[in-house]
Amino acid sequence: FYSLQFTLIMPVLHYAADFSDQPWQSTLAINRVPLSVAAYWLGIWFVTTTLVVVLLGMVERPAENFMELMTAKPHWLMIVATIIMAPLMEESLFRGYLFQAIRHTPLGAVGAVLISSVLFTGMHAQQYTVYGMAQIFVLALVLGLARARSGSLLVLLLIHVTQNTLANVVPLLNGWLSG
Repeated sequence: FYSLQFTLIMPVLHYAADFSDQPWQSTLAINRVPLSVAAYWLGIWFVTTTLVVVLLGMVERPAENFMELMTAKPHWLMIVATIIMAPLMEESLFRGYLFQAIRHTPLGAVGAVLISSVLFTGMHAQQYTVYGMAQIFVLALVLGLARARSGSLLVLLLIHVTQNTLANVVPLLNGWLSG
């Protein structure tokens, strides 16, 4: 299903991102950045994710059913979809096109970060508990800030791919080690 969404949404997004005053690459922020900038934002993501995981670990909470379903019987196509296709589509949509469109309104960059973060989190609402949503919102804020500061979707893709890779690999490793 995600493959179908990706196939349908990406060409539409590519077309929509072609504002008359700039090429689609500019709208979607397909810009190179120094490795140090990417490493900086990956570090920010790591610290915030670690803090959220530690804080949420202090609270008794239900298991995230979505992740349990994802890792119960892993399928290579689902893993590719969550690690590659989801970050590409979601970052292009939320912090590429949508971010750029909102940024050029009176809401500016702050509004773009907040609105894209709320919408990104809302998109995941049916998959996660309120605790998982809190973690996703923090991730979305970091991604939005990284977009505003670095000016590059490539940095966001690195972070998002890393996040989704760990979200798939860690439960699998836990299952294999405990099984």
